[in-house]
Amino acid sequence: MKFKGTFVATLFLIGMLFSVAHADVKYTIVTKFSFTKSSTESSTEADQTIDTKIYFVKSNKTRREDITDYAIAPSKEVFILRCDLKKQFRIDDALKIYTVSDWAPSGFNSPASESELREDIPEMKTVIHYSIQKLAPEKMNGFDTECYQVTETDKYSGDSGNRESTNKMKIWVANVQGWQPCDQEKIALPASFTHVVTFPEGRRRFIEEYTGDVDIMNKISNELSVRTESIIDSGENASNDSTADQNLILYSPNEKFDNSLFEIPAGYREVTSEEYKKLRSEAEVKAIRESKKLKQ
Repeated sequence: MKFKGTFVATLFLIGMLFSVAHADVKYTIVTKFSFTKSSTESSTEADQTIDTKIYFVKSNKTRREDITDYAIAPSKEVFILRCDLKKQFRIDDALKIYTVSDWAPSGFNSPASESELREDIPEMKTVIHYSIQKLAPEKMNGFDTECYQVTETDKYSGDSGNRESTNKMKIWVANVQGWQPCDQEKIALPASFTHVVTFPEGRRRFIEEYTGDVDIMNKISNELSVRTESIIDSGENASNDSTADQNLILYSPNEKFDNSLFEIPAGYREVTSEEYKKLRSEAEVKAIRESKKLKQ
């Protein structure tokens, strides 16, 4: 699943670097991840995941519905970000539970503090190099788009191990106004950025460096990604071919959302973050077992 993590991080970056006026906008993005395993005799599909994200964007408020289909049992979760309240809510409609946490700027908005830079914790580093070629403009998913061929090479060192991966992407972008979630603003990729990340195994100081066609990548990231095709070569197992295909399948810029869409439904129970994760995990395991029984 390292491929999926890398690709999702890249897509997050593409969607993170922009700034336009807010409006009531609804859009849906579907990403299909495929993991294939090749052999001398044939090539067979080993795994496939489809992620659907439905965004509802209103000034100072954002709702995102995440639906993940692992081809065994689907999983759905709702995220509500209230920038006006500086709160984030995670909701499970099936269990009628939610958890709330403080929201604070993340990513390039939260570099490591002086004390974190001095903290005695393991350090990891990633050098990200972009090589970008502009292609002919195309009509894609109903939009007039500019098209780019992007090769991203990631070199890892430190606590994350010494390795290298390559992400080859073809990206179609459109100059569309008013679609960004309320927590996102225009941020140019820095030459170097250091922050502290908490992983299950503990805190790590994470250094990121960006080289190559960074200015072009910033331009691409300022616009709406209408379609992205991606192939990842992790460099660790040449027999695995991992791909992703992301499409904007719905864009509705003239919506008028009721405020209740960004509130907790009546009758839902608040739980701690730890209990929320535990209850959702138990429900997903149960759903997978029941799905397997039905297929027997």
